[in-house]
Amino acid sequence: MTNIGLALAIVVTAQVLAAIAEGMSLKRTEPQGVPGDVFHRIGYAFSNLGGTVLLFLVLAVVLVSLPVFIGKRTSDRQETAAAVTLGLVVVMAAVIGVGSILTVRYNLHLYSASHRSVPSFVRIQLVFFLLGALGTGAIALFAALTAMGLRDRGDGKAEPAEADAS
Repeated sequence: MTNIGLALAIVVTAQVLAAIAEGMSLKRTEPQGVPGDVFHRIGYAFSNLGGTVLLFLVLAVVLVSLPVFIGKRTSDRQETAAAVTLGLVVVMAAVIGVGSILTVRYNLHLYSASHRSVPSFVRIQLVFFLLGALGTGAIALFAALTAMGLRDRGDGKAEPAEADAS
């Protein structure tokens, strides 16, 4: 389970890095022909990342925390994998949260650049997008921080069996 959780966190990290690379590689007037800054372009690239991707991070936290919850022994390798997973979840949840805000900025910039007002349904869509992304990101972030605390308190490893003196 720990390896699956780590794999999920690595996949999400790869998606985030790819989105950042895509946003940085776009030209000043790409993708919609509207001039924009680097935040505009990164916002476009993050438009495909949001609440759904963050659910994978929540699942990764659950998977690496299962051994602690059920009192199962873990090896040093599994503890390292869990620590890396939880660290990635914290960082990726924060980065995707910022990227989601940039996505909303990107969409609003498209309307302002074309001198049009933002329709009500678009505002509602953007609000729900932000609620989904930031809410799920907060859940992933706080779950990872809580799991780190549980692991520190319990050390994540079961005590070795005592040898009988008899």
